[in-house]
Amino acid sequence: MFFLYWPPWSWKSTIGKKLAQYQCVHHIDTDSLIESKHWKIWDIISRYGINYFREIETQTLIDIATSQSIKNTIISLGWGTLLRRENLWIIQTIRWKVITLIWDTDTLYQHIISDRDNNRPLVIDRTNFGKLMLERQNHYENFDTTVHVHGKDINTIVDEILILIAIPSPVPRSPWVSVRSLVDHSTL
Repeated sequence: MFFLYWPPWSWKSTIGKKLAQYQCVHHIDTDSLIESKHWKIWDIISRYGINYFREIETQTLIDIATSQSIKNTIISLGWGTLLRRENLWIIQTIRWKVITLIWDTDTLYQHIISDRDNNRPLVIDRTNFGKLMLERQNHYENFDTTVHVHGKDINTIVDEILILIAIPSPVPRSPWVSVRSLVDHSTL
């Protein structure tokens, strides 16, 4: 199917689950999968370092890519997964589309600080988060498909992704919403 790739707190799991439900396929969030098999991501990073976490992330991606049931799956990736060359190679081998959501940094940071359970070391500090987003902006925009989401609700974003992957939304929506989504989409 395809990969969803964007920063944390960008509704990736919610959107991935909704898309999977609409298409009657599975959804896997690699961060959640890692945490279910190991520890919380922050615990892994604080105990063993970011490189050890990236090794676990790569192995998780290999496990998913070699699974027999991968055909009917939408996979949400952690926000740094494809910064690693090995992981890019795995994605290219599978030949699935990568869809990235592009957020403005201020709105995304508001999502982060509103989360009382936020414990991700790379994004707690506003300055560090802004710097990371700026460094990674070109990276996110260089994948198959980007969706600019500023000011859009979850249903509009889901509709736009369904249009981009050419699967009709199972919920009848106003044609104006779909046309607006196409018009707003900067890569079409």
